[in-house]
Amino acid sequence: MVPVDGPSFNPQVILMGVGTNDLLGGWTKHGPWPDGNDTSQHLRPMAAANNVLDCVDLIRKLAPDSFIFVAGFGYSAAASDIIKTGIDIRIGKGATNLQYVWLFNNFTTGDLSPDKVNPSRSGYLKMAQSWYEVLIPSSDIISGR
Repeated sequence: MVPVDGPSFNPQVILMGVGTNDLLGGWTKHGPWPDGNDTSQHLRPMAAANNVLDCVDLIRKLAPDSFIFVAGFGYSAAASDIIKTGIDIRIGKGATNLQYVWLFNNFTTGDLSPDKVNPSRSGYLKMAQSWYEVLIPSSDIISGR
């Protein structure tokens, strides 16, 4: 999120879904890595989680009245745990506009696309259902802030 000149906006809700490309440091090509290793050997959970938390802090600075839902990584429990801990720390310090979301309930390897990195159609449907289950009960909390 970069400040720009022009019309201002003040979103009420921000959904932050962090993808595997973030976890892989921006790698977007399909197929094996140039070194021949598979994707799991290139995960950077600490760096990715810290980047997510830096983005959360920037969003809170630029849009302090927005409610931010931050989804964890399905591909890395380590990164998701770091993000959840970071969100919990911010909430403990008074941030009432944050919530951690786990999108991967009932997600299996069968919900991955053939590249074994990105979700398939069934994976995206399960993620959408998880967003729905979080957002509907939260709508009163958000509107009452």
